[in-house]
Amino acid sequence: AVPDDAAHFVRMFSEASHGLADHLWRISAAEGEDPMERAVRNLRKRLAEYEPRDALVAEIDGKVAGATRGYLIGAEPEPMPDDVDPNIKPLVLLENLALNTRYINAVAVWPAYQGSGAGTAMIKAALQSPGPAGTSLIVEDVNHRAATLYRRMGFVQTAEAAFEPVGWQTDCRAFQLMIHPG
Repeated sequence: AVPDDAAHFVRMFSEASHGLADHLWRISAAEGEDPMERAVRNLRKRLAEYEPRDALVAEIDGKVAGATRGYLIGAEPEPMPDDVDPNIKPLVLLENLALNTRYINAVAVWPAYQGSGAGTAMIKAALQSPGPAGTSLIVEDVNHRAATLYRRMGFVQTAEAAFEPVGWQTDCRAFQLMIHPG
């Protein structure tokens, strides 16, 4: 991925989080600032800094079909800030159980390309660079299609954290940590 792919990554985070990213962008935007424009600007800067394996774009016939973002989770748990958004707490808790893994933070395939193999290809690419303890990801309890794909690819659910959305609508009531031993 390159900085010009920023708008695709904003879409990916929006779709993969089923609106959570949009909520977080709204509450962090300054008065009068367009949250999506801010997200694109920020991601454009970050994409220039990411390792190539940490930000992937899937293309089919020259068109973007989806994207994924990942990173290495270190050996020490991240502290939970007192002011962390309550929607993020279960995610931080689960990430802290996936130490030393390459974490797939988000993956999304645009609806027109679902079933094309783009998601499988991006996950396979991520699995090529596991952390010392494998590769991890978090899936919503209601995202059965994704969870089935991840299990088929060798991921195993290792933990679950209850979730009650604050400030946005979703059917999700738990996040599930899945780890591929690598």
